[in-house]
Amino acid sequence: MSVSKSYAKAILESAKEMGLKSSDLDQIQSDLESFRKALNESAELNEALTSPVVSSQNKVDISEAVAAKMGFSQLTNHFVALVSRKGRIDMFDDIADSFMEVRLEAEGATMGAVVSAEVLQQSDLEELATAFSKKTGKKTVFKAEVDPNLLAGLKVTVSGVTYDGSLRAQLQQLRDQMVYGTA
Repeated sequence: MSVSKSYAKAILESAKEMGLKSSDLDQIQSDLESFRKALNESAELNEALTSPVVSSQNKVDISEAVAAKMGFSQLTNHFVALVSRKGRIDMFDDIADSFMEVRLEAEGATMGAVVSAEVLQQSDLEELATAFSKKTGKKTVFKAEVDPNLLAGLKVTVSGVTYDGSLRAQLQQLRDQMVYGTA
């Protein structure tokens, strides 16, 4: 298990031990996303929380101040402070992604990734999620990414299996058929 997944499981288990509801988990997820966004948008904040010259206690103080200003729940505030104290802020993107993943797993769902050449509409993602939910027998939620190198089509990964319907993959198959005579 990765370190980021361990942290994500820790906050989820803490929330469950506290008897928090699904709406509270939604808030925690929103808090984690907000903190991720703040880290990614503020070079100063990121530098302060990742710099080796800033003491661990100062990092905790900074992260707690940011969390309080952003109105985070007490659990999220403590969690962000813990991540800061342990020097793991550089992993916060992965931790936030892992929280969503472990939460879905705990709810009997699965996380998938879809990569497309262009930004997908929400309705397209929902349609894809419905199709894969039927295929896997589990609720499936997708994280979307854009890769213009695909040219067109989609590349979908669910439960470790990748379905490559990209134009690039189709052209590669055609090339292989022509060069190697494979069908």
